[in-house]
Amino acid sequence: ATKNRTKTPGLNAQGIRSLHIQASVVTPSEPVITARLDSGADITLMSQEYWNSLPTNVRPPLRSGSKVHLQQLTCSATILGYVNTCIYVRSESEQLIQFDIEAYIVKDMQVPLLLGEDFMTTYEMGVLRKANGHCTVFISGGAIPIPASTSTSYRLGVYIRKAYIGSKALQRKQAKRARLRSPLVYLTDSPTAVTASKSLTVAPGHCSNLPIVLPDDSRESWFIESAVITEDGQDILAAPSTLLSPTMPFLPVANPSSRPLRILKGDI
Repeated sequence: ATKNRTKTPGLNAQGIRSLHIQASVVTPSEPVITARLDSGADITLMSQEYWNSLPTNVRPPLRSGSKVHLQQLTCSATILGYVNTCIYVRSESEQLIQFDIEAYIVKDMQVPLLLGEDFMTTYEMGVLRKANGHCTVFISGGAIPIPASTSTSYRLGVYIRKAYIGSKALQRKQAKRARLRSPLVYLTDSPTAVTASKSLTVAPGHCSNLPIVLPDDSRESWFIESAVITEDGQDILAAPSTLLSPTMPFLPVANPSSRPLRILKGDI
Protein backbone atom coordinates (compact mmCIF):
# COMPACT_ATOMS: atom_id res chain seq x y z
CA ALA A 1 0.00 0.00 0.00
CA THR A 2 1.21 3.51 -0.81
CA LYS A 3 1.39 6.12 1.94
CA ASN A 4 -0.07 9.54 1.11
CA ARG A 5 1.35 11.24 4.19
CA THR A 6 4.58 10.80 6.13
CA LYS A 7 5.34 11.85 9.69
CA THR A 8 8.34 11.64 11.99
CA PRO A 9 8.39 8.31 13.89
CA GLY A 10 6.27 8.62 17.02
CA LEU A 11 4.27 11.55 15.61
CA ASN A 12 2.06 9.77 13.09
CA ALA A 13 -1.11 10.98 14.86
CA GLN A 14 -0.03 14.62 14.69
CA GLY A 15 -2.63 16.77 12.94
CA ILE A 16 -5.20 13.96 12.73
CA ARG A 17 -8.65 14.72 14.09
CA SER A 18 -12.03 13.03 14.09
CA LEU A 19 -14.26 13.35 11.04
CA HIS A 20 -17.04 15.94 11.25
CA ILE A 21 -19.80 17.54 9.19
CA GLN A 22 -21.82 20.75 9.53
CA ALA A 23 -25.45 20.30 10.59
CA SER A 24 -28.50 22.12 11.94
CA VAL A 25 -30.59 20.38 14.60
CA VAL A 26 -34.43 20.27 14.77
CA THR A 27 -35.00 22.86 12.00
CA PRO A 28 -32.90 24.14 9.05
CA SER A 29 -33.05 27.64 10.54
CA GLU A 30 -31.14 26.67 13.70
CA PRO A 31 -27.46 27.72 13.82
CA VAL A 32 -25.07 25.28 12.18
CA ILE A 33 -23.00 23.18 14.57
CA THR A 34 -20.10 20.78 14.15
CA ALA A 35 -21.40 17.20 14.35
CA ARG A 36 -18.74 14.58 14.92
CA LEU A 37 -18.93 11.23 13.11
CA ASP A 38 -17.64 8.39 15.30
CA SER A 39 -17.98 4.79 14.12
CA GLY A 40 -16.38 3.69 17.39
CA ALA A 41 -19.48 4.82 19.30
CA ASP A 42 -22.43 2.44 19.15
CA ILE A 43 -25.01 5.16 19.80
CA THR A 44 -25.65 8.81 18.95
CA LEU A 45 -25.04 11.29 21.79
CA MET A 46 -26.02 14.92 22.38
CA SER A 47 -24.67 17.10 25.18
CA GLN A 48 -27.10 18.35 27.81
CA GLU A 49 -25.70 21.87 27.40
CA TYR A 50 -26.50 21.94 23.68
CA TRP A 51 -29.95 20.37 24.20
CA ASN A 52 -30.75 23.06 26.80
CA SER A 53 -29.61 25.77 24.37
CA LEU A 54 -32.30 24.86 21.82
CA PRO A 55 -35.37 27.15 21.86
CA THR A 56 -38.09 25.74 24.09
CA ASN A 57 -40.65 25.83 21.29
CA VAL A 58 -38.59 23.42 19.15
CA ARG A 59 -36.56 21.54 21.76
CA PRO A 60 -37.33 17.80 21.45
CA PRO A 61 -38.84 16.36 24.65
CA LEU A 62 -36.65 14.18 26.83
CA ARG A 63 -37.82 10.57 26.95
CA SER A 64 -37.02 7.84 29.44
CA GLY A 65 -37.49 4.11 29.79
CA SER A 66 -35.58 0.89 29.29
CA LYS A 67 -33.56 2.41 26.45
CA VAL A 68 -31.54 4.54 28.85
CA HIS A 69 -30.30 1.61 30.96
CA LEU A 70 -26.96 1.51 29.14
CA GLN A 71 -23.50 0.28 30.01
CA GLN A 72 -21.47 2.10 27.37
CA LEU A 73 -19.97 4.94 29.41
CA THR A 74 -16.81 3.98 31.25
CA CYS A 75 -16.51 7.08 33.39
CA SER A 76 -18.87 9.09 35.58
CA ALA A 77 -20.91 10.66 32.77
CA THR A 78 -24.67 10.58 33.27
CA ILE A 79 -27.30 9.76 30.65
CA LEU A 80 -30.44 11.80 31.29
CA GLY A 81 -32.65 10.21 28.63
CA TYR A 82 -33.01 10.28 24.87
CA VAL A 83 -34.68 12.43 22.22
CA ASN A 84 -36.02 11.82 18.74
CA THR A 85 -35.36 14.69 16.37
CA CYS A 86 -33.94 15.65 12.94
CA ILE A 87 -30.72 17.13 11.64
CA TYR A 88 -30.28 19.01 8.37
CA VAL A 89 -27.11 18.82 6.28
CA ARG A 90 -26.23 20.35 2.90
CA SER A 91 -24.75 18.14 0.19
CA GLU A 92 -21.91 19.17 -2.12
CA SER A 93 -24.56 20.38 -4.58
CA GLU A 94 -26.20 22.52 -1.82
CA GLN A 95 -29.17 20.16 -1.55
CA LEU A 96 -30.69 20.25 1.95
CA ILE A 97 -30.95 16.72 3.37
CA GLN A 98 -32.99 15.72 6.43
CA PHE A 99 -31.94 12.87 8.73
CA ASP A 100 -33.94 11.39 11.60
CA ILE A 101 -31.85 10.68 14.70
CA GLU A 102 -32.30 9.21 18.16
CA ALA A 103 -29.77 10.83 20.48
CA TYR A 104 -29.02 10.14 24.13
CA ILE A 105 -28.58 13.26 26.26
CA VAL A 106 -25.31 13.16 28.22
CA LYS A 107 -24.34 15.47 31.06
CA ASP A 108 -20.94 17.22 30.89
CA MET A 109 -20.17 16.10 27.33
CA GLN A 110 -17.98 18.63 25.54
CA VAL A 111 -19.12 17.89 21.97
CA PRO A 112 -22.61 19.15 21.03
CA LEU A 113 -23.50 16.16 18.85
CA LEU A 114 -21.78 12.84 18.20
CA LEU A 115 -23.28 10.73 15.42
CA GLY A 116 -22.61 7.08 16.22
CA GLU A 117 -22.56 3.82 14.32
CA ASP A 118 -26.35 3.48 14.68
CA PHE A 119 -26.82 6.66 12.61
CA MET A 120 -24.21 5.78 9.98
CA THR A 121 -25.52 2.25 9.49
CA THR A 122 -29.12 3.46 9.17
CA TYR A 123 -28.18 5.75 6.27
CA GLU A 124 -25.50 3.42 4.79
CA MET A 125 -22.77 6.02 5.15
CA GLY A 126 -19.28 5.68 3.75
CA VAL A 127 -16.35 8.08 3.62
CA LEU A 128 -13.65 9.01 1.11
CA ARG A 129 -10.62 10.29 3.01
CA LYS A 130 -7.75 12.40 1.70
CA ALA A 131 -4.38 12.98 3.32
CA ASN A 132 -4.93 16.76 3.29
CA GLY A 133 -7.97 16.43 5.59
CA HIS A 134 -10.65 17.20 2.99
CA CYS A 135 -13.12 14.31 3.02
CA THR A 136 -16.45 13.34 1.48
CA VAL A 137 -19.18 11.40 3.26
CA PHE A 138 -21.53 9.40 1.03
CA ILE A 139 -25.05 8.39 2.05
CA SER A 140 -27.55 5.92 0.60
CA GLY A 141 -24.80 3.64 -0.65
CA GLY A 142 -22.85 6.45 -2.34
CA ALA A 143 -25.71 8.28 -4.06
CA ILE A 144 -25.36 11.62 -2.24
CA PRO A 145 -21.98 13.23 -1.35
CA ILE A 146 -21.67 15.47 1.72
CA PRO A 147 -18.59 17.64 2.41
CA ALA A 148 -16.67 16.68 5.55
CA SER A 149 -13.24 17.16 7.07
CA THR A 150 -11.09 16.27 10.03
CA SER A 151 -11.98 18.33 13.09
CA THR A 152 -9.99 20.53 15.41
CA SER A 153 -9.42 19.22 18.92
CA TYR A 154 -12.63 18.05 20.59
CA ARG A 155 -12.68 16.28 23.92
CA LEU A 156 -15.80 14.36 24.73
CA GLY A 157 -15.38 14.05 28.42
CA VAL A 158 -16.70 10.48 28.05
CA TYR A 159 -15.29 7.30 26.57
CA ILE A 160 -17.72 5.16 24.56
CA ARG A 161 -16.94 1.51 24.31
CA LYS A 162 -20.06 -0.66 24.31
CA ALA A 163 -23.83 -0.21 24.51
CA TYR A 164 -26.72 -2.53 25.22
CA ILE A 165 -30.10 -2.51 26.93
CA GLY A 166 -30.09 -4.02 30.40
CA SER A 167 -32.36 -4.27 33.40
CA LYS A 168 -31.60 -2.82 36.82
CA ALA A 169 -31.27 -6.36 38.18
CA LEU A 170 -28.67 -7.19 35.53
CA GLN A 171 -26.71 -4.03 36.32
CA ARG A 172 -26.64 -4.89 40.04
CA LYS A 173 -25.44 -8.42 39.24
CA GLN A 174 -22.68 -7.09 37.00
CA ALA A 175 -21.59 -4.56 39.64
CA LYS A 176 -21.33 -7.36 42.23
CA ARG A 177 -19.18 -9.43 39.87
CA ALA A 178 -16.93 -6.43 39.22
CA ARG A 179 -16.31 -5.94 42.95
CA LEU A 180 -15.13 -9.56 43.26
CA ARG A 181 -12.60 -9.36 40.42
CA SER A 182 -8.88 -9.35 41.14
CA PRO A 183 -7.63 -5.75 41.48
CA LEU A 184 -4.73 -6.43 39.08
CA VAL A 185 -6.82 -7.74 36.17
CA TYR A 186 -6.58 -5.52 33.11
CA LEU A 187 -8.99 -6.18 30.24
CA THR A 188 -7.57 -4.83 26.98
CA ASP A 189 -10.93 -4.95 25.22
CA SER A 190 -12.70 -2.80 27.79
CA PRO A 191 -10.48 0.14 28.81
CA THR A 192 -11.62 2.65 31.41
CA ALA A 193 -11.22 6.38 30.98
CA VAL A 194 -9.55 8.49 33.68
CA THR A 195 -9.90 12.24 34.05
CA ALA A 196 -7.82 15.04 35.52
CA SER A 197 -8.94 15.96 39.04
CA LYS A 198 -7.30 19.40 38.85
CA SER A 199 -6.19 21.78 36.12
CA LEU A 200 -2.44 21.73 35.45
CA THR A 201 -0.03 23.78 33.33
CA VAL A 202 3.02 21.87 32.08
CA ALA A 203 6.04 24.07 31.36
CA PRO A 204 7.86 23.64 28.03
CA GLY A 205 10.46 20.87 28.16
CA HIS A 206 9.21 19.68 31.54
CA CYS A 207 7.33 16.73 33.03
CA SER A 208 4.66 17.24 35.71
CA ASN A 209 2.58 14.89 37.83
CA LEU A 210 -1.08 15.25 36.87
CA PRO A 211 -3.58 14.36 39.65
CA ILE A 212 -6.27 12.10 38.21
CA VAL A 213 -9.55 10.54 39.31
CA LEU A 214 -9.38 6.75 39.34
CA PRO A 215 -12.75 5.10 38.57
CA ASP A 216 -12.65 2.61 41.45
CA ASP A 217 -10.67 3.28 44.63
CA SER A 218 -11.31 -0.26 45.90
CA ARG A 219 -8.68 -1.62 43.50
CA GLU A 220 -5.13 -1.88 44.81
CA SER A 221 -3.50 -1.00 41.48
CA TRP A 222 -4.42 0.54 38.12
CA PHE A 223 -2.47 0.19 34.87
CA ILE A 224 -2.69 3.35 32.74
CA GLU A 225 -1.83 2.96 29.05
CA SER A 226 0.58 5.37 27.39
CA ALA A 227 -1.04 8.22 25.46
CA VAL A 228 -0.07 11.05 23.12
CA ILE A 229 -2.34 14.11 22.98
CA THR A 230 -2.03 16.74 20.26
CA GLU A 231 -3.35 20.29 20.36
CA ASP A 232 -3.97 22.34 17.22
CA GLY A 233 -2.24 19.64 15.21
CA GLN A 234 1.23 20.55 16.56
CA ASP A 235 1.62 20.81 20.34
CA ILE A 236 2.05 17.50 22.11
CA LEU A 237 1.61 16.11 25.61
CA ALA A 238 2.85 12.59 26.30
CA ALA A 239 2.07 10.22 29.17
CA PRO A 240 3.93 6.90 29.64
CA SER A 241 2.42 3.58 30.67
CA THR A 242 2.10 3.82 34.45
CA LEU A 243 1.08 1.62 37.37
CA LEU A 244 -0.87 3.68 39.92
CA SER A 245 -2.47 3.15 43.30
CA PRO A 246 -5.43 5.05 44.87
CA THR A 247 -3.03 6.48 47.48
CA MET A 248 -0.82 8.05 44.77
CA PRO A 249 -3.13 8.92 41.84
CA PHE A 250 -0.63 10.94 39.81
CA LEU A 251 0.15 10.48 36.11
CA PRO A 252 3.44 11.90 34.74
CA VAL A 253 2.79 14.10 31.69
CA ALA A 254 5.62 15.47 29.53
CA ASN A 255 5.54 18.62 27.41
CA PRO A 256 8.31 18.49 24.74
CA SER A 257 6.97 21.60 22.97
CA SER A 258 8.33 25.15 23.18
CA ARG A 259 5.36 26.69 25.01
CA PRO A 260 3.36 25.92 28.16
CA LEU A 261 0.39 23.58 27.67
CA ARG A 262 -2.61 23.33 29.98
CA ILE A 263 -4.76 20.35 30.95
CA LEU A 264 -8.16 21.28 32.33
CA LYS A 265 -9.99 19.57 35.16
CA GLY A 266 -12.22 16.84 33.69
CA ASP A 267 -10.10 16.26 30.57
CA ILE A 268 -9.41 12.62 29.66
